[in-house]
Amino acid sequence: YPHIVIDNALDAGLYAELERTYPSDADILRANDGPNAKMANNKRYQIHSLQAKRNASLVSPTWNDFVAYHSSRDFLVEVLRLFERPIL
Repeated sequence: YPHIVIDNALDAGLYAELERTYPSDADILRANDGPNAKMANNKRYQIHSLQAKRNASLVSPTWNDFVAYHSSRDFLVEVLRLFERPIL
């Protein structure tokens, strides 16, 4: 299958900021099941890009920008251009 490998794909400063501001397990749980939720076994927890877009307090501004770009039409076009030959 077509793929690429990019060493150090993110700028070190951006990566450090994303790592520093990554939502805690408790924050991700609350975003999924509410303030009194308890973590269940074998259940996936996530903050969907639409949740982050609708409620900016769920993630940091850096994460909001990162998610917004990587779920945008511009990013999709970039990926399609990169893999145009292998996937057509």
